[in-house]
Amino acid sequence: MEIKARPFRLALIQLGNLTGNKADNIVTARAAVLAASKSSPKPDLIVLPEIWNSPYAVTKFREYSENVPDVGSEGGKEDGETIKALREMAKEAGCWLIGG
Repeated sequence: MEIKARPFRLALIQLGNLTGNKADNIVTARAAVLAASKSSPKPDLIVLPEIWNSPYAVTKFREYSENVPDVGSEGGKEDGETIKALREMAKEAGCWLIGG
């Protein structure tokens, strides 16, 4: 089996100014994702840092948690605001996006 490789561009994002407000953190992440998507050459994949939508504290995980949709789902009323925002960001950016 022959493996054919092609150039792959990866953008890793580190965020500052995150707060205890999930909506504000989503706005901060969206700005960073869209800025990264405009770099040249355009990234194929953008990766956000772990725990980017909430305070970096184990005690806050349950409070900020959301339902994770099934792989391949196209969105539904059960999706949390973070999942909805990640889908929108990926569409706007025109590339794959990972948010941990």
